[in-house]
Amino acid sequence: MVRDDDGLLTGKDNIIRKQFVQYFKQLYSPTGQTDQQEDMLEEGDSEAVTEEEELWQIINRHQGAKIQTDMHASITRMPDFHEIKQTLFQMGPDKCPGPDGITARFYQQNWQVFGEEMVQQIRKIFVEEVVPEDWLQCAVALIPKIDEPEKPSEYRPISIGNVAYRLLMKLVANRLRPQMRKVIANQLNAFIKGRSITDNVIMVKEALHSFNKKTFKQKSFLLKADVSKAFDKLNWHFLAKAMRHLNVPAKFISIMMSSYQRAQVSININGRGDGFITPTRGLRQGCPMSPYAFIMAMELMSRMLDQAEKEGIIKGVKLAHSGPTITHLLYADDLVLMGNTSRNELENFSGLLRKFGKVSGLLMNPEKSKLWMAKACGQQDMDRTVQIMQAGMAEGGEKYLGIMVDSNRTSVANAKMLMDKMNSKLAGWKSHMLSHAGRLVLIKSVLMSLPVYYMSVECLPKGIIKRMNSLMAKFFWGKMEKNRYLAPVAWKKVCRPYEEGGLGVKDLQMFGEALFMKLVWEMMGGSDKMWVKVCRAKYCPQIDFWDAKPYSSSSAMWRNIMNLKGEFKSNVRWIIGDGSKIKAVAQPWFNDWDISEQRTMAARKKMVADMFDFDTGQWREDALNEVFNSVQVQNIMQMHPKPARQAVCPDRLIWMQSKSGKYSVREGYQYLLQQTRENTIDARVNMWQKLQKWKGIVPKVKLFLWRLISGGLMLAQNVHRRINRISPMCQRCNAENEYEMHCFFFCQGSRAVWFGSRVGLRTQDLPLNIVEALQYCSTVLKENDIQEFSYTL
Repeated sequence: MVRDDDGLLTGKDNIIRKQFVQYFKQLYSPTGQTDQQEDMLEEGDSEAVTEEEELWQIINRHQGAKIQTDMHASITRMPDFHEIKQTLFQMGPDKCPGPDGITARFYQQNWQVFGEEMVQQIRKIFVEEVVPEDWLQCAVALIPKIDEPEKPSEYRPISIGNVAYRLLMKLVANRLRPQMRKVIANQLNAFIKGRSITDNVIMVKEALHSFNKKTFKQKSFLLKADVSKAFDKLNWHFLAKAMRHLNVPAKFISIMMSSYQRAQVSININGRGDGFITPTRGLRQGCPMSPYAFIMAMELMSRMLDQAEKEGIIKGVKLAHSGPTITHLLYADDLVLMGNTSRNELENFSGLLRKFGKVSGLLMNPEKSKLWMAKACGQQDMDRTVQIMQAGMAEGGEKYLGIMVDSNRTSVANAKMLMDKMNSKLAGWKSHMLSHAGRLVLIKSVLMSLPVYYMSVECLPKGIIKRMNSLMAKFFWGKMEKNRYLAPVAWKKVCRPYEEGGLGVKDLQMFGEALFMKLVWEMMGGSDKMWVKVCRAKYCPQIDFWDAKPYSSSSAMWRNIMNLKGEFKSNVRWIIGDGSKIKAVAQPWFNDWDISEQRTMAARKKMVADMFDFDTGQWREDALNEVFNSVQVQNIMQMHPKPARQAVCPDRLIWMQSKSGKYSVREGYQYLLQQTRENTIDARVNMWQKLQKWKGIVPKVKLFLWRLISGGLMLAQNVHRRINRISPMCQRCNAENEYEMHCFFFCQGSRAVWFGSRVGLRTQDLPLNIVEALQYCSTVLKENDIQEFSYTL
């Protein structure tokens, strides 16, 4: 259903097609607008040309990094057979078939047939710098943005290109990717390895925390600006100039412009393509190169704002006296601006954005842009900011990158939103129609992935984690319709690793701590990320992070970091380079280091390099004796390696629980599990470990066996232990209590089943304990018989 020109909902196929084709024609190739800026000169639009010149003058004055020219030969080298094949096999085999319906799997499986021709075509493109026209035809799949879309603008267009075209663009992207981190500013955190979406969320949360403090006297604003249809409206002429400005090799610019300018797009409506459109602007969402092309364009916005701040055109905001000045943050097309509320600054911000929008095609959408003001701002400041920046005030419950950021109790607000998401997922699943194995897969792959993003920036309340665990347990045991139910096995046991007799579901509390410990690691290691610089200036400007403590007015994130810091101190160590970064008594760097010993403030400021004589290559024993005891001094004197004035490697912090020395969430979680691991492993755990090695057993049967040995089956005797009024007697024979061995081996009906099975099991020879019985069967039965035995059970 879609609304027609009169605003009425209609389901007529011809009207739906007309509405979509018209909308996307205007979006990709608007009437009266061309891609070439030279046309402006012919039309006499001198004002637009002047604004573009002013914009480029600001950008060109910025001394930002560029791709080194001596790297061009390596980046644009002729691809060989091996590289092209490797790139093809990096593509998801069944992801996104092209307009011809062929996926990457077809080419991967038939590489020996098509490989040589594919290599020749790509090598030819590298020589001629022109992409064949038949590679450039693509269909646009429409993905709804909301639950009940009624307008074409409420669909997200995803381009479905040929596998050959996507292979070419992936090859180009692979070549340029290592250079992106060198030329893209720290404020841009999208699509760059080592940078994270959570960095921006933390920055915004810290900014709003400062804004709400009475001690923050700056009259400042924070604008969350929405860039309207950013990918679809990017000006190609501007993109080409942006890539030339960053010194992207001309060969790649030519290949990309060739693919953009000669493309033909059809809109896939109800399974059939319609309306061939020749775009004059925009990037293909779904093309491997599009994210990098977009951030190169946005890098110029970042450089424009940075240079404007350096020249005093705008001032930005400092969240702490010694902290960095913040003017903007970028994640893909999500833009955050920060500045003061003076008329001059606001008009300069607005003017810069307007000029950039005219030249690049990336215009702000006032309806979706929101403002936050510092407490120091009066009503006049607010009115002026709203008027000039053309954005509405945030009214509460506002999100940034999917996280609520403007509430004093954001953890509770985000937890509620998370619970709503989990409930909506569970509402669409019919647990009684799924096996326990199927439910387990959904819990691990879907439900456990929901809180990961939230827990990366804040610790969820324990009560919320308990409710989430309860929901997952109810779903696993198939009791969603009941408020109270009998769980055969405690959820805590389900969350144990396989090697400890559990099912490997992550413990949410521990996993949340492991995620948050990543932030502690970045703070301890002195990361160059902006949020780390801001937090150091805001919370420990005069002291080292190792000595920092939480206080009542600090943000919830900082208090959580402080709470987890102690877990880290005993598990990290500095590896000596030149000793210039390591505080001798405040940071661990030798085996007998003990922070609990009290030292003077002067001693705490000494670096390891101060205690070493680089001329003689020996430790200064007198300096060591001033701050360390005799045993520690002897240990240090015998240390290897010793500091070196020109060390091959600088001082490096390592996480001792990892082989690589770098902290990872996975290894952090394993470490936390070890702290709660039981020293004794009982026979049930050993049997479960052995069951994992049984071959030919489907997950559904393995999970049944786990329930069997864990006491997780609702047998009469198991229920009787908890509910006394339930009879423990076997309902089939009424001769004995219904426990595991009786139900599956000793009952008359069970004996008859085993007698008639191909396994030939003599039940009278079995032990009385179910675990011992399974161990006995795994010993006496052959591999084929074990499979038959499992399915018979």
